[in-house]
Amino acid sequence: MAGLTAAILARDSSVAFSPTAWTSTAATYTFPQPRDDTFLIYVDMYATAAASAIFTVAAGTTTSAWRRGIGTLAVTLTSTGDTTYHRSVIGPLESARFMQSTGNISIAVASTGSPTGVIGVVKMPYSFG
Repeated sequence: MAGLTAAILARDSSVAFSPTAWTSTAATYTFPQPRDDTFLIYVDMYATAAASAIFTVAAGTTTSAWRRGIGTLAVTLTSTGDTTYHRSVIGPLESARFMQSTGNISIAVASTGSPTGVIGVVKMPYSFG
């Protein structure tokens, strides 16, 4: 498992955003999820041949995740090999649905073909949620 560091948004300003590269056909990423914070996950995929990647956010495993019964959230990006970037923003994600017993959010990436890309996390200010 690789840890991700969230870029923390601030009202009326800009922040540095440094997503993490992924090239593995199977990887899991985590980031801390303080209670009541809201996050967005940015994913991007590039492929020169037919490929796909499924990004699965695991349902919560703690009693604090009182909405965990809704289950996991899966987003699929697909490329026909058109050499363009395929992007998605996943979320907003909340602790009530996705917090693990470790206090983290867990995102698994599974891909077919040979895609590459980046994944990053953005924390929204409390007043935006």
